[in-house]
Amino acid sequence: MKRVLTFALITLLVLVALVVGGAWLARKGMSPLVDGQTLAGGRVLVAVDPTSPMPVAAYLLRLDDGKVALVDAGMDPQARAVRGALARLGASEADVVAVFLTHVHGDHAGGLPAFPRAVRYRMDVPGAPAPAGSTARRLGDGETVTLGGNPVQAFAVPGHTPESGAFLAFGVLFLGDAAAGQYNGRIGGPPPFVSTDRKRGQASLRALAARLKAAGAQVDALAFGHQGPLKGLDPLLAWAHIS
Repeated sequence: MKRVLTFALITLLVLVALVVGGAWLARKGMSPLVDGQTLAGGRVLVAVDPTSPMPVAAYLLRLDDGKVALVDAGMDPQARAVRGALARLGASEADVVAVFLTHVHGDHAGGLPAFPRAVRYRMDVPGAPAPAGSTARRLGDGETVTLGGNPVQAFAVPGHTPESGAFLAFGVLFLGDAAAGQYNGRIGGPPPFVSTDRKRGQASLRALAARLKAAGAQVDALAFGHQGPLKGLDPLLAWAHIS
C-alpha cells in the first residue's frame, strides 16, 4: 500500500510540473505542434500525442529500407497517435526498428511498450535510468547509428535531465526538451520547473551550437518535444550568440 501511495504521489507531482511548465511555455508564445506535419521532404512525420497534459511529439523517420525509426514515443502506452501515423505511411508497429529517446520522462518514453521489438537508444550517462527492455542500447556523445542506410547522429545535451540527448537525421536536429521553439522564430533553453539543471542545459546547448557550426553540419530544421519546428540552424546559433 505504501508503494502504491508513493507512486501516486510521484505521478501527481510530475503532472503538476508538466501543467506548470506548460503554462510557462504558453506565456512564452511557443510554436504549436501540428499532427501530420512533415519535415525533410516527407522523410519525417510528426505524430502529436494528446494524452499528455501538454501535447508531445513523436517523430517518425522513414528509412530507405522501408522500416521506421522513432524519435521519442509519446506518453500513451498504446501509442495510438504514433500507430495512426504509421498507418498513414502504410506501416505498423512491426515496422518500427528503433526508438531514439531524447530523455526518459514519461511523456516521451511512455509509448515504448507498444514497440517491444524496437531497439531503444538513449545517451550513455553513468547513473541515468535506462529504458526498460533487453533491447536497450546506450549511445556515446557524437556516435552515429546507421539504420536502413540512414545515419542518425547522437549528441549529449545534459541539463533538462542528465541523459538528455539530441539526434541529427535527414537534416533535422531533434532536441526534445533541451530547447523550445517560439512563434518569433527564436528558441528558448530547457524549461524551468521540470529541468534537473537548467544552467547546465543552457551550457550544453551553446556547446552543441558551436560544435555544429564548426563542423558545417547540415541542419535544415530544429524539432522539439512540445513545440512546432523551426527552419535551419540559425535560431540555435542566434540563441547561443554565435555568428
